[in-house]
Amino acid sequence: MGCWSEDLPLDVLSLISTFLTKNSDYIRFRSVCVWWRRAAAAEPRHLPLQQLLLIRPNIRPNTVNSANRGFCSLSTKKTHWIQLPETLQKRCCGSSHGWLAFVDRSPDVFLFNPLTRARIDLPAITTLDCVDQASKRRDEYRVRYRTGREEVRCSTWMRDYCIGKIVLSSSPHAGVPWTAMALLGLTGDIMLWRPGDANWTVIVRRAPTLDIACCNGLFYSFDRAGKLAAVDADPSADAKATDVMGGLSASIWYKNYLVESGGELLLAVRHEYDLDARPGCKTCCFDVCKLLDLKGKPKRSMVKSLGDRALFLGKNHSFSLSSADIPGCRGNCIYFTDDLLGYVHGHIRGHDSRRCSIEDDSIRPSPCPPIASCELWSPPVWITPNLR
Repeated sequence: MGCWSEDLPLDVLSLISTFLTKNSDYIRFRSVCVWWRRAAAAEPRHLPLQQLLLIRPNIRPNTVNSANRGFCSLSTKKTHWIQLPETLQKRCCGSSHGWLAFVDRSPDVFLFNPLTRARIDLPAITTLDCVDQASKRRDEYRVRYRTGREEVRCSTWMRDYCIGKIVLSSSPHAGVPWTAMALLGLTGDIMLWRPGDANWTVIVRRAPTLDIACCNGLFYSFDRAGKLAAVDADPSADAKATDVMGGLSASIWYKNYLVESGGELLLAVRHEYDLDARPGCKTCCFDVCKLLDLKGKPKRSMVKSLGDRALFLGKNHSFSLSSADIPGCRGNCIYFTDDLLGYVHGHIRGHDSRRCSIEDDSIRPSPCPPIASCELWSPPVWITPNLR
């Protein structure tokens, strides 16, 4: 005789799940146990297609080492707290297709689905040619830069700075081939990993990469020299970058985000100004430029309106959604998070996760409650829940 939750027939549980009218209740239903998860479809047809959450750091008092993670719904403005011990003392370096990417102090790299608790290990940073064990001590590593300079770095530094962002071509459990691309913070290069590979495939770029994204089956990277390059996301394709466009404006003083919107590739540039003598802490406006049209052809033009779509920018794989699919979401707006590295060391207090209107450049508070603590595990990231 198993647990009471496993004594109910699958067909009865499946029928009960169809009467749930909220995504949050459906997620809780599937989280009871493996048996209940098997009874409830991973993609319920009777519920809204999209549910958007902002994963917030642990900000509860006296719980610095707690595994509590807050999931704030843009639609309900409520935060749901979930215990995720798998994420404790690890840095989140991306969110893509419902999966979070983490780097440990090891420095191991892995993907994690916060709803199903599924984990996929990626090659550790120590498999790269530019990283060696510095000594017999496991918490020191020798890093070699492009210039030939070498430095010995501790495990905490490796966790915090070795990878800038990880994006996926599709969900790992969607039943289709998929690929992961990472922005290597150590050198500014990009690298690919495909299921079955023992190591990352590093693609060296002349200038450090500023952001990466996936659009219509291709990975795109935007570098400091103002060049846009493409890499085929198909696991059977050659892992090499092809320059698509050059002459774009790029600056290390502004944040640059590549984002797919309705089949087109956009570049959003985030302008910031000093706040309380701390550089780059407050966003004042965005410039949005179209780089590729629906056919994937270069078509550079400024975007004056996003229509009913909204952009969601940050450490996550930046994406866009139709406001019609997300209750409480405003079209022609940019929802952005405070994704500065100051989070890692508690220097930034999370005050800059807000909403910008494309129509008049007005900046308003995010519908999700503000973050007001320096005890942060990682910057907040947007995620579309994936029940697979």
